[in-house]
Amino acid sequence: MSIFRRYYSHKVVRDIKRRYYDIQDRKQIMQNKDTRILVVLHLFYPESWSEIKEYLRNLNAYNWDLIITYPQEKKSSLPIDEIKSFKKNVSFCPNENRGYDIGPFIMAIKTIDLTKYDVVFKLQSKGVSRKRIYIYHQLFFCRDWFKNLYQGILGAHEVHQTVTAIMQSNHHKLVSADNLFVHDPIYKENMTIRQLNHLGLVMPKNYKFVAGTCFAVDAAYLKKVQRLDVALSDFKTVPSTRGLSLAHVLERYISAVSDTSFYGNKVYRLNRALKAPLRLLYRKLSAERLLDKYDINDEYMFSGLDNRLVLSKEKKVRIGDLGVISSITKQYESIDETAPYKYLQGNKKTYDDYCAYHIKHNLPVMSVERFESLIKSIKQNGYDMKKIIIVQDDNIIYDGQHRSTILAFLNGLDYQIPVLEVVIISRRQILKQVLKLILPRSVFEKLLKKRYGRETRMSNGK
Repeated sequence: MSIFRRYYSHKVVRDIKRRYYDIQDRKQIMQNKDTRILVVLHLFYPESWSEIKEYLRNLNAYNWDLIITYPQEKKSSLPIDEIKSFKKNVSFCPNENRGYDIGPFIMAIKTIDLTKYDVVFKLQSKGVSRKRIYIYHQLFFCRDWFKNLYQGILGAHEVHQTVTAIMQSNHHKLVSADNLFVHDPIYKENMTIRQLNHLGLVMPKNYKFVAGTCFAVDAAYLKKVQRLDVALSDFKTVPSTRGLSLAHVLERYISAVSDTSFYGNKVYRLNRALKAPLRLLYRKLSAERLLDKYDINDEYMFSGLDNRLVLSKEKKVRIGDLGVISSITKQYESIDETAPYKYLQGNKKTYDDYCAYHIKHNLPVMSVERFESLIKSIKQNGYDMKKIIIVQDDNIIYDGQHRSTILAFLNGLDYQIPVLEVVIISRRQILKQVLKLILPRSVFEKLLKKRYGRETRMSNGK
């Protein structure tokens, strides 16, 4: 593993910083010496304990308790004896591996008498294996995401600012690194509000929350978490890849506060400034920019384009040259071979089977009623360019299969329509583009045929 993708204790350096700030921040520490603190840590990555415990030592100027939640299957690799040696009165809460860090946190808080505490630190052992993350218009490399989460509330200096912000203010309820208090993009906001409404919970538009959910919070604020009518069994063991999971939705709910109720510690400002040019490039290539012009399905944006870098262009294609990868057979189907097209030809059973398969396998849900509503809309209003059909460069549909079949049925397979070609920037896609440039078209199409099980029909586009 790369030296940049490991956990480090840095005991000596951290101890020097701790001693220095214990002296510098002595006044704050004395003001808050009676603060009662609870730390709830979800330890999914046991190897992270060596570094996390050094951050936790920064709390030693206060009285604090520790609860560690963890997946049951991780018990054998958990450094239990080392943790007990570090914190004698630690409580361990094993759970079934559901709901990421959010489910176990909610279950733990439901068992706590919050009146015994003033401040609660909610932590998780974030992984450091990914080389880069572009999220919320910010760029994190390897350990950056982990360091921002922990330094933001538990750094040698920041920990005292955190406690002071909550204890010495009448309005600060929640603290994190300032750059992690963020707005969701509109597609995530829409999905979050819809799902919370189904749970009987209200979330305002343009809400802000703590990305990564490592924060410190006024203990009384967590009473709303205790009131949540959810059990660990409500969280799926394998969350859907289409739409936000219950854990993601509740992550936003439990850490959402107004700007006036939030206090942000400023960390790694130089690091972020140095990455500004690269961050600007990422933003210009981000799939989110497409929303400035097009009305793209929320679930597709999340499952297909969330945090992706893309190249895009509008082009005209013959509808008959469009195709899909069947969700059932995983093979290529031309537009006139799809279940929605067959429904338009009168084959209702094939479409009913298609809808049932999607429901059973947690895929995008479609129904006869929704399809008939779409048919009526397109007949009355035509093809809405704002809701443009999105395709790959080989005319396989990313989003808009039902719209394509309706247009093909109404206008014929030779009818030409504008579509948005989107190429996701990845090593796999770059290799595909190189092969497309250097190989004869016939050879390249044979490769596609081998991949998808049958011939795809490509057009040059204009």
